[in-house]
Amino acid sequence: MSIATEAPSTCTSHVSMLVCMSTLQVRNLSEETHRILKARAVEANQSLSDFVAGILDREASKLPFDQWVTRIRLREPVDPGESAARALAEEQGSWADEAREWWAEQR
Repeated sequence: MSIATEAPSTCTSHVSMLVCMSTLQVRNLSEETHRILKARAVEANQSLSDFVAGILDREASKLPFDQWVTRIRLREPVDPGESAARALAEEQGSWADEAREWWAEQR
């Protein structure tokens, strides 16, 4: 009796196409939170599971705050060329004068 070892079995050839998904169970979720999330999932035309998975995916894709701060601190300083406060004051001055004139006319 001889056993062929070259040809992969059906199961082995299909295993590479499977995507492993994890499951998460949330305990002690308040009824109000559950109700709100369920209503939002309905509005989004999604199952509650898909809706919450989307929230968790978005959260997981964000950089943690401490890492974000570290990256910002490592950047080179930028010289804007002029004071932001001065630029705003100049801009506000032009429309503030017009607003005062308009208000005086309304009285």
